[in-house]
Amino acid sequence: MQRATLSIDLRPTNAETARMDRHGYVNLINVVHAELQLIERMVDAPGALRDSIRLAEAASRAFREKRVAERYVTELSLFAASIDASITALLDRSQSSTSSDVVEAVAILASVLDDADLRVQETIARHGLARPVDGSAPVGMANAVNRLVAALAETFGIDASRYKVTQSAPASPDAQTIALVVSGPGTHEPFGPLMTHPTPSEVLGLVKDGATLLRDAARLCYFAVPSGDVVLGWADSTIEVVARTGSVPAVEERAVADNNR
Repeated sequence: MQRATLSIDLRPTNAETARMDRHGYVNLINVVHAELQLIERMVDAPGALRDSIRLAEAASRAFREKRVAERYVTELSLFAASIDASITALLDRSQSSTSSDVVEAVAILASVLDDADLRVQETIARHGLARPVDGSAPVGMANAVNRLVAALAETFGIDASRYKVTQSAPASPDAQTIALVVSGPGTHEPFGPLMTHPTPSEVLGLVKDGATLLRDAARLCYFAVPSGDVVLGWADSTIEVVARTGSVPAVEERAVADNNR
């Protein structure tokens, strides 16, 4: 089986590129923030999306402020999933959920949330922050793997059930590496751009041009930072994506440690 490392170049760029990256990031998060506020008002449920709105505010600051990204790393690792769950819960109990204005606002939010989530995960990776463990894997990593499986199924026109997801336990109690493996039908060609170590902006450009699989593969690359990697293997119309990352204290342990500071 042939193998190649998938990665994204997160090294600091020049000041002008950094300014443009931040400008694009903040604009995207601002759309999420505005639509959350609008939906909350439209369904006349003050405070119902307070946590999601505050999360969007934290995400906006996190690009430049590492301490903010570090403080909210658990919540930011679940950015899209958390917001989507909040919206779903609100609409399920709202009598206004089927109004045309609400449907339009939800559609606008949905159209940007995936890219916003990718940028948030990029921001955590840029700061070199390890993600705390929830259960047996870093927070949000299992969700990122599931999204990759869905993207693979769509890209190759194959039922998602044909992809196998496995997790390897650390080799010993002292080992720190966790590996999640996705295997199934496919070819390596759609992953080609991530073998040349593009910048985040280049990845975003390719995604906007229709290479949507790269969004989910890139997200997994960001989850592997700072102490892991993502390796693609391929042979005979099959692929294997191995995402490895170092573990850090569990969420509960981090909370106790923070309280003891």
